[in-house]
Amino acid sequence: MIRLTIISLGVLALFSFLRSPLFNISKIQVNGTSFLSREEVILDSSLKMGQNILEVSPSKVASLLMKNPRISSASVRRKLPSTILVTIKERYPLLMVPHGGYYLEIASDGVVLGVSSTVKLATMPILAGVNVESARVGAQIRFHGDKEALSLLDSFTPSFRSRISQVCVTDAGGVEVILPEGVRAIFGLAPASEMKRKAVIFEALLSKIHEEGRSVRLIDLRATDRPVVRER
Repeated sequence: MIRLTIISLGVLALFSFLRSPLFNISKIQVNGTSFLSREEVILDSSLKMGQNILEVSPSKVASLLMKNPRISSASVRRKLPSTILVTIKERYPLLMVPHGGYYLEIASDGVVLGVSSTVKLATMPILAGVNVESARVGAQIRFHGDKEALSLLDSFTPSFRSRISQVCVTDAGGVEVILPEGVRAIFGLAPASEMKRKAVIFEALLSKIHEEGRSVRLIDLRATDRPVVRER
């Protein structure tokens, strides 16, 4: 009887200890944000300051975060006694796609991140000449040459990508991009690794052309190792 009483008191003491303020969340650390704010991530997570940390299910919190299309992956862990560590990987807008009088913000994997009535990000290229039949936030869109176009754009350095005004996909030339100065570049259609190589070569080639003071109107990179340059 005495032994049972001692065990009961021990369990009660342990329960009281685990429910003590020592285990109330006092810090939520968020890592990996560039576009989203810390406050937005915490709101999506449903975590609350003062909540008992032992009641938090890291997997459930991660699942809640993944409902935000701007988050491609999330990990959550508890650091006892009172800290929650949240690490996310964001999707970032890569392309604006006209659709039904609006513009869709598209990530590198084709996921629709948001809808805007105007082109609010001037540093993003616009997709032209392609019809997108249906689209909703959080879903992937599909269009002819989508994987190739998005792979190419994602392979450019951010500073160079901001210079591209327009992207289109044609039956004749595949993926094409147009720069504000009127340079048209034709890349064709190829696997992601080859589109990445084309992007690297194009940036280097254009940099060299500018250094030499040449004015070009067309660069054809369908044959990656034998680019064709047409001057004005």
